[in-house]
Amino acid sequence: MAINSDKKDKFIQLRAEGLSYDKIAAELEISKSTALQLGHDFEQEIKRMQFIHLEAMAEQYKLVKTARIASIAKVLEQVDTSLQSADFDKLPADRLVLLKYKLVDRLLQELVIHCDIFTAQCAPTDSEATGRLVLKVD
Repeated sequence: MAINSDKKDKFIQLRAEGLSYDKIAAELEISKSTALQLGHDFEQEIKRMQFIHLEAMAEQYKLVKTARIASIAKVLEQVDTSLQSADFDKLPADRLVLLKYKLVDRLLQELVIHCDIFTAQCAPTDSEATGRLVLKVD
């Protein structure tokens, strides 16, 4: 079973993206048994590519999360400014106070990273002492 370097690279990429052996075989015009054998032969390269994809997603997640935190903080700042000049004898002020508490709560939720310590499903990435690649909390 000889395949060229381009096909090998494409196979690894498609398998790392989660495509089935059937779909990969059809796209690369190889048999399913060849695709299965390639999956076995290039298992480590596929895992490495999957890890790179996970790492990229973790980085994107951090950027999106940072933007959400900044947005919430900006609105909270506006609410604080409004509260400073609000007439507390009027009803809308307590709505502003309620909004402030909701925003503070939301901001606290954004600052907490939920992590399953048993599966290491957190972001960003690092490696254990064993050399195995895992996801961890910054």
